[in-house]
Amino acid sequence: MKALDAYRRVLAALPPEITAAEAEAEREAAVCVTLRGGVRQDCAASDVTELFLRAGGTRTGFAYTQNLEEEPLAVLRRAYENGLYAAADAPEPMRGPTDGPRDGGAAGTDPALLWEKAGEIDRHLAARLRPEDSRTLTVTGLARDLGLVNTRGCEVCGSSRTFLAELLVVRPGCASLRVQRSFGALPDVQPALFDAALDKWEACQLPAADFTPGAYPCVLDSSVMTNILLTSWQMFTAQGYLHHGTPYAGKLGQTAASPVLQIVDRPESPESGFCFPVDAEGTPGREVTLVRDGVLCGLMHNLTTAAAMGAEPTGNAGRKALLSGNLPTVLGIIPRNFAIAPGQGSLWQLLEAMGDGVYICESFDEFHSINVASGDYSIPCNGVLVQGGRMAGRVEGLTITGTVQGLLSDVRAVAADTAVLPMEMLRSYTVAAPSVWVSRLQLSR
Repeated sequence: MKALDAYRRVLAALPPEITAAEAEAEREAAVCVTLRGGVRQDCAASDVTELFLRAGGTRTGFAYTQNLEEEPLAVLRRAYENGLYAAADAPEPMRGPTDGPRDGGAAGTDPALLWEKAGEIDRHLAARLRPEDSRTLTVTGLARDLGLVNTRGCEVCGSSRTFLAELLVVRPGCASLRVQRSFGALPDVQPALFDAALDKWEACQLPAADFTPGAYPCVLDSSVMTNILLTSWQMFTAQGYLHHGTPYAGKLGQTAASPVLQIVDRPESPESGFCFPVDAEGTPGREVTLVRDGVLCGLMHNLTTAAAMGAEPTGNAGRKALLSGNLPTVLGIIPRNFAIAPGQGSLWQLLEAMGDGVYICESFDEFHSINVASGDYSIPCNGVLVQGGRMAGRVEGLTITGTVQGLLSDVRAVAADTAVLPMEMLRSYTVAAPSVWVSRLQLSR
């Protein structure tokens, strides 16, 4: 990456007190077009490059800047001086030479192509929706680059492009529909991409049903499962495992979920279109299986946790795990494309197989409803009463309670209707999940 050229030269001739240093650059260029009711509303563009610096001797310090004109040695000195006050008693590990990717410079997106695609999708939506429905469609093209150089001889650079389509439908007297889809290529963004979500939404527009709180068999919609994963992926990090910050601590090789569940994390995913070829420590991405046939068989690692556990790093080092007002300088572990693998059959077949129970069709407050250390959750949601395998009436204002590990252990069947949810705003990872049938969940109002 061009942003690293000046740092590459400085790293070759550092002052003697700085014994190790590293420069990592992350760039995201986005072009976004919006249609409201078929009328062009806005075209916005951004191009931001962030620089993350590490430098030190007996300890490692961090610095951050978006000023690409700032003198590189001054930024590295700032990182070094910050390290003098670090609580750690050893330097942070840095990666040596690697066969990781060296392609960089993802091209931006022509707004004209986005407008054309948005118009194509919107015409399809106009034919499907009612005249009283208000619709807002946004199509975004993302170009991302990550590059890293350090004094240990690591030099990598990876690029990717992703396209997102987001739809909001508001119908008077009904709950609104908000759904997004993402793809690796613009031609894959087809007009019918929202049809399945619209079908489910229409089917749920039912009169209210009488409901008694209690324990019920439930089918959790794919959108509900992605909301749960958006926080609970942290239960599968080696960081949490080592510090007993997960209910799965000490359980590698043991049964952790239903035997029908497979959970993986991948650097790229055909379902999401997002690709993360290299992580923030320069480790090339590779697929890691976390749960196979219900058994906990892997964890997401960075260099530090891999060394502590005698494992190989998995390419999961990153700085943007959670929404925060703090500068994201500290390296941690984040997923790339974290997913429950799809099963077979449709949502409707799951409902038919369940017979009587509740279909949880939407959930809320995904960031604050789950305790990742214990697995406890209390999630506000809405549902539909199911009788004889058919939707019988809406049940709103519900709360499901229990533990994530208990929920995953009680999964009886998995559908094939995978939904993908990128990390809100930062889009530094995605989660994906199908709808699942759970033998019993506790529901209250």
